[in-house]
Amino acid sequence: MLIFLLVTITNPLFSHKGVTPLIFINDIPITLEAIVYGAVLGLMLLSVILWFSVFNSVFDSEKLIYIFGRFLPRLALLFSMVLHFVPKFILVFKRTLAAQSDFCCKNKFKQYIGAFSASVSVMLEGSVQTADSMSARGYGVKKRSFYCRFPFTKADTVFTVLSLGMLTTVLFALATGQLDFLIYPHIEMCDITILSVIGMSAFGVLSFMPFIIELKEELVWKFSLSKI
Repeated sequence: MLIFLLVTITNPLFSHKGVTPLIFINDIPITLEAIVYGAVLGLMLLSVILWFSVFNSVFDSEKLIYIFGRFLPRLALLFSMVLHFVPKFILVFKRTLAAQSDFCCKNKFKQYIGAFSASVSVMLEGSVQTADSMSARGYGVKKRSFYCRFPFTKADTVFTVLSLGMLTTVLFALATGQLDFLIYPHIEMCDITILSVIGMSAFGVLSFMPFIIELKEELVWKFSLSKI
């Protein structure tokens, strides 16, 4: 939320485009279009952060290797190691910094640089050991087995077909200009047509589908508990 407010507030201070000035600060206009553009940009940044956060929570290393391990085993291993690198690096950095705080100099900058350098060395050494270990075990040489299976059920098929259908609808509406929204030089929305309404509705359902599925699972769980 802080990122959204920061981008929304700072964008009108640096961008003075737009034909609808709201106030003037030292003869510099603060336009409605600049505020709306900042809000849209802030929501985009929040969306990207949320997507990566959800992706990191849902897709662990085993799922990634399960999906791509059969076709691109080396890329799957590299990608899973990269996702695992960031949280592990933060943990190693905190432990190294705590260990150095007892006997290192009081210069915080040198202390942080030393902890960062030691953490990078530990992580690089661990990455090399992991790669050598996987290579020695024959990873990527032949078809591998998985200790955890992820079956593709009928519900998954229905979900995939519905998602692709709604995505195709949204892309078609975008390609035909039915979802255009202009901010500069003035705010202008697209004409309300049947195709634009269908495209907006498809995008709304596609965006809220994870929430709908989670709500359905929660209701089923509570109903099951009530029958016990």
